[in-house]
Amino acid sequence: MILFTRKLIKQHLGKPLGPKTCVLSIPKNQQQNLVKALKRVDWSNITLRGDLETGCKLFLSKINDVVNSFATRRSFRKRKGVSLPWIDNNCRNLMKQRDRLLKQSLISGLTTDREKFMYVRNKVTDYLRRAKANFFIKISESAKGNGKKVWQCLNKLMGRQSSQNNTELELKIDGVLVKDPHTLANKLNEFFINSVYELTKSFKPKLLYNPINNEQPQFGFRACHSTESANSFFIERVKGLLDRNPCVAAVFLDLRKAFDTVSHQILLSKLSCFNFSPAALQWFKSYLHGRKQCVSVAGVKSAYCNCPVGIPQGSTLGPLLFSLYINDFARCVYCTRGG
Repeated sequence: MILFTRKLIKQHLGKPLGPKTCVLSIPKNQQQNLVKALKRVDWSNITLRGDLETGCKLFLSKINDVVNSFATRRSFRKRKGVSLPWIDNNCRNLMKQRDRLLKQSLISGLTTDREKFMYVRNKVTDYLRRAKANFFIKISESAKGNGKKVWQCLNKLMGRQSSQNNTELELKIDGVLVKDPHTLANKLNEFFINSVYELTKSFKPKLLYNPINNEQPQFGFRACHSTESANSFFIERVKGLLDRNPCVAAVFLDLRKAFDTVSHQILLSKLSCFNFSPAALQWFKSYLHGRKQCVSVAGVKSAYCNCPVGIPQGSTLGPLLFSLYINDFARCVYCTRGG
């Protein structure tokens, strides 16, 4: 796991370009020539006309003809100004006051003006830090633990809008390129079911150990327990072992498809050792058995397939049942001391 952090400043925010603008400009070396050309224009046929509307159009036409003969056309796109979302009007007023005091300090060179500028500058810095922290706290609180919503807000803030890609999904299955969404959904669903079956077919449906284990701490999916407490426990354990041994080794295991490969029979047998009533065990059995799954591709769902193993992820009971399922996992590992 890698932690990456990035300071969010204006340069990191996407600056949208405005519409393309075309302007006419007169080069400095042609401005005098333009004045002379305007003086040479014969305006008599305009001043003698009695029709004001026609005279005005003729006047503008002559002006445009002369100006266009000396002007050069230039096109550009002006970037729209981007303001950090946590900067409000109070902060902008403080920043303007800071800039005025800085200008005054540079002109006067007085120590008092410099001190006034530094006081307002520090005030602006403190205000920005508090406003930025409150902005992200509000995002986190509004998401209510939903990481997807947090990233949606951050991506929107960074100008990383997700582009809707209408490209059709294509997969090569058994050497044949498949594009039909219904066929793809069925094939993917069969693949997921078979991949789990290959992992679980070697499981022995019997209880090997007493699942009630209070000696080894369990940090996953428990209140007041986290990765921080697990790291603290591990470090203290290593430090204690180093006091008695010159070398300590550790093995880290990652369970493949952990939730999907939970055996219902083994789980129910372990739950019976936790003094669950027969009615509660029957309820868990009803909750686990008869579950089905499907895959959706481009809005097309596959046929439903039975899930003989596994517990539903994203549910309230899922993490709790998984914790009880692996509670005696530490007893499966035998420790040996080398001679």
